[in-house]
Amino acid sequence: MDLVADIAGGPGVSTMMPMIRDNGRWVIAGAVAAPVIDFDLRRLYLHNVQLIGSSMHTRVHFRRLVELARGGQVSPQVSSTFALTEIAEAQTEFSERRHIGKIVILPH
Repeated sequence: MDLVADIAGGPGVSTMMPMIRDNGRWVIAGAVAAPVIDFDLRRLYLHNVQLIGSSMHTRVHFRRLVELARGGQVSPQVSSTFALTEIAEAQTEFSERRHIGKIVILPH
């Protein structure tokens, strides 16, 4: 692999890092699979791999995205919607990690 864009993190980082080529790049933009991992640092420096953390946007990009969303030109993919009183059910769905898109909690 030349480049990995990873939004999950977790043990897959340690497992898959040996598959990245020398001078490759690994961009981490999330940690839903696990935020803390065991990792052999030698894979980075002996193979000149770049490990890059990303919040997935700059302030300028985020501002533009908000403008587009407010104008109705883009919208998020919503997996499910729950009332605040159903927050336990929403957490269960999130924990099962089978959803695609956002889980929305409504205040009423």
